[in-house]
Amino acid sequence: MLLRECFECKSNTFDINEFIVCRAVIDKNNKLNSYNIKNNGIEMIICSKCKTEYSVSDFKGITY
Repeated sequence: MLLRECFECKSNTFDINEFIVCRAVIDKNNKLNSYNIKNNGIEMIICSKCKTEYSVSDFKGITY
């Protein structure tokens, strides 16, 4: 069943935690330069009010 609100507290506000993995290289000045996103995605979705965790599959879709 897809969420319409948090199962625990009935809030409809959530925080989406994402991860990004970047490819990087050390340049001639010894600085690490990121130049490409290698992988990214949603790590977890958390109710903003009670902190209950949900997954992407709990929602019909996610729009940014």
